[in-house]
Amino acid sequence: SDWSSDVCSYDLVVVAWKFFTDPFVGLLPRIFQASGMSAPDMRGPNAALPSMIITATYEAFPFTYVVLLSRMMQIPATLYQVTESLGASAWKTFATVTWPHIRLVVAGVVLLRILITWPKFDIPWLVYASQAPSRWGDTLAITVYRTAFERLRTGEAYAVSVLLLSGAWALYAVWNMVRTTEEKLR
Repeated sequence: SDWSSDVCSYDLVVVAWKFFTDPFVGLLPRIFQASGMSAPDMRGPNAALPSMIITATYEAFPFTYVVLLSRMMQIPATLYQVTESLGASAWKTFATVTWPHIRLVVAGVVLLRILITWPKFDIPWLVYASQAPSRWGDTLAITVYRTAFERLRTGEAYAVSVLLLSGAWALYAVWNMVRTTEEKLR
């Protein structure tokens, strides 16, 4: 049951992305045309990095929204009232009240998205990578796949896999060190 729901959600992201970027009926080319620009090829190898950023953002938006909203709801309203009574601008209020309260959550979500997207294979492969290799858009999992199965260099693929795991552990260690340091400062 869990596997089939994961497959359906991946299919939905991929189908939505392919629909949005379709040169004939897609929403993104129409937006570019309406603004007077020519629509870029959002499916080719040169668009791999922007495609991955957009699809990862689209996929992660609900989770990120809920996490940020829950943290922002914990900020005391009196802090906003004080800055309003002092005549602070919206930017100053954000910089002095909102940002200090959400910066760790934003950093955590960004780190989590990097850790989730960096080794990802399924959606990048289905969206763009199966069409052509991209120097800037292939994730490490796609690099491992290409090395092992397209170039038939399994030893190098194993080495990249070990690098992938080592990098994930290193990022976790940095995150844990920052988190414990902040807790000690409180």
